[in-house]
Amino acid sequence: MEYCPQISNGSKKKKRPGVDSFLLAEMWVLHCIGYCLYLVGDVDEEKRKHNEIVHKMKENLKEKSNDFLLYGLSLYNIGISQYRSFENRQAYRSLVDALQAQSTATDFESKKEKRDLVNQTMKAIEVFAVDYYPASPNSPTLYQF
Repeated sequence: MEYCPQISNGSKKKKRPGVDSFLLAEMWVLHCIGYCLYLVGDVDEEKRKHNEIVHKMKENLKEKSNDFLLYGLSLYNIGISQYRSFENRQAYRSLVDALQAQSTATDFESKKEKRDLVNQTMKAIEVFAVDYYPASPNSPTLYQF
């Protein structure tokens, strides 16, 4: 069973000029660590890992960050972890940013994959972020891996 298929499948993807593939692999590793932190319930560390991904991608890829699924996915996961930490206003902002990034990303495996993630993000915004109501620790799992 593969726990981080994005890392092993990364070599199959088309190389992008001007983009360090090692950097992207490192970001996917951080994403997988963030997912593991989510599974064990360490919301603060999970949030830090995804924030680290966003920061490193912005720092190294600048405006190209929005071209990558991982950037929008990380913003989404930050929003979910903020929601789980009762930071509902920040969660809303992160989810809106995630939606914008996902809409412009060009490295999805398929149109369906992109549509599904965009729809999941829109659902998350509708379900809890817009109303800013307090989150429940037993809220449905919306984490995207």
